[in-house]
Amino acid sequence: MGIGHNRYSTTGSSTGQNSQPLKVGDWVLGHNGNLINTFALFEKYSEKHTFRTTTDSEIICYMLDQEKDPFKAAERIFDECEGAFNIVAMNNKGEQVLIRDAHAFHPFVWTDKRDDGSIYSASEDIALAALGIFDWKEVPPGEAIVIREGGEIERKNYSDNRRLWRCPVEVLYHMAHGSVYVAGGERKLVLEARKRWGGMLDQKYPFEADVHSYVPSSGLGYAMCALFDDAFSVNRFGGRIFMSPEGKGEQVEEALHLNRIERSMLKNPPIKKVVDGKRILLKDDTGIRINNAKAQSKSLFQAGAKSVAFQIAGAPIRYPCFMGFDHAQRKNLGAARFPDVEQANSGVAAAIADYCGVERNRVKVGYLDIDEMTEPLGGSCENCLSCFTGVYPSEIPDNLKAKLSLD
Repeated sequence: MGIGHNRYSTTGSSTGQNSQPLKVGDWVLGHNGNLINTFALFEKYSEKHTFRTTTDSEIICYMLDQEKDPFKAAERIFDECEGAFNIVAMNNKGEQVLIRDAHAFHPFVWTDKRDDGSIYSASEDIALAALGIFDWKEVPPGEAIVIREGGEIERKNYSDNRRLWRCPVEVLYHMAHGSVYVAGGERKLVLEARKRWGGMLDQKYPFEADVHSYVPSSGLGYAMCALFDDAFSVNRFGGRIFMSPEGKGEQVEEALHLNRIERSMLKNPPIKKVVDGKRILLKDDTGIRINNAKAQSKSLFQAGAKSVAFQIAGAPIRYPCFMGFDHAQRKNLGAARFPDVEQANSGVAAAIADYCGVERNRVKVGYLDIDEMTEPLGGSCENCLSCFTGVYPSEIPDNLKAKLSLD
């Protein structure tokens, strides 16, 4: 029995003590998501428990350790925790527990007991496919699944038929091409959604271009709707820039540190022979902070590109996420100050051009709107649109409201 988890810190700083799996008492836990009432829970339990970390996950692990019955712990978690939580936990009695929040913000799959007695769970089904396992199913929203020492499975649901708030950014950006997402009760392939978005972008924004390419790596799926070229020679050892601590106010060793734009330029050097003297069209997923777009545009112009255009599958992200993705403060989001798609298109394009020091007519940007973005996802009714609209599933506590400011 075991847990393998690699969570970058969203609540709390990126330090070793916040790494997971996390241990409290007799329990070890891996947690994907974010609680929005972390501060209140820290205050509530600080006199009873000495917290060793600054992450919300320790609160959940503490609750599990306080209850002898895993289902009583699950009930407590559902009663007290607000926000997103996919949990895999195990204790020294040989029990393992799977818990998924009732809104189902992030993907979570598992298997029944297999012929050899094993049971698996994962954040995406592609992790199980690597083991030759394809007969998985979704952990139901609001479900607690307890696997006893002998392999017996017990289940209880706490959903209360709440509305689903699935995260579109999972499919737009985070999930692997070969993973499956659930929309309207149907299983759909991530790659097919990205191809669909790519075709929608070509219809809505038929920018003239000599080179049709993409922003690595999720952008590849968007480009597959038509013939495309590689405009960049990707450095596969560059890591995921989205998870860089820079921009979170954290102290990072100066000698070892590059900011997000510098890392993006290092990770995606342009292929000069492909782009020199050409009009470049790039398909992208979200353009959250537009740091990557600035870096990619600058490197393309340095390599001789005549113009750069971005087709972006996600609607403009204008508000921070409190449910598990570290979308920073609102003032740092690329489209935060633009109230509609048309203004975001022109405003973000101008910001990129100004950063690159080129004429503004040499950069174009085109976002999909919310209805277009959610069409492959089963429509807006099942999706969390908080970072697009500012409408959240729960009241945002006062200690987090500063992140909503544009100042």
